[in-house]
Amino acid sequence: MVRVLVLDENPVMELGLHSLLNADPEIEVVGGPSNGSPMAEVIRLHGPDVILLGASPPAADRIRALARDGRGARIIVLTSVADPAVLLRAVAAGAHSCIIHGHFKPRELAEVVLATARGQSCLSATVVAALVMWLHGNVSVDPRRSGPGLTPREIEIMGLISGGLNNRRIADRLVISEKTVKNHVHSIYKRLGADGRDHAIERWHEVKSEGPAEE
Repeated sequence: MVRVLVLDENPVMELGLHSLLNADPEIEVVGGPSNGSPMAEVIRLHGPDVILLGASPPAADRIRALARDGRGARIIVLTSVADPAVLLRAVAAGAHSCIIHGHFKPRELAEVVLATARGQSCLSATVVAALVMWLHGNVSVDPRRSGPGLTPREIEIMGLISGGLNNRRIADRLVISEKTVKNHVHSIYKRLGADGRDHAIERWHEVKSEGPAEE
């Protein structure tokens, strides 16, 4: 039996993953839905072979924490994000497998879990393409850094937000509609894992202060 700990930012999705994986006779889902307990304690208590992390975007620092505290458990990232920079950072942070929603059939998830437990790595085609582009020098990102993978326009808007501009003033400055700004801001919050403007500014300063990883 492969023991799997499921962690998903969406409680409904987490319950669905529990049900889907428990249907496989070779898999035992351990831990139950997340309840706010310290993750190191949950891992120590249940001793999973595999940790399935559902997050969009997947935060590199959280993956590193799971790798550090996982007591040898192998990590699968399940995400809806297809940004090459984000996917590269997830793998570099410690994900052994990385699959994208819509790129696999429900019954294949159990196969990914079992293969990962056996020491294999399962990567969606988008992840493989991101790795190939990076190896060929076509992705200008250091995957060892934990940045959120903002687009150039989002970086520009985040800089204006941190400078104190509201959405209307940002729209005027960039000569775009306020609705477009709001769409970008929503995406920025999601990528930064922020729950509001002040939190996004705080996370942005953290990201900017991070230097390249040591060789």
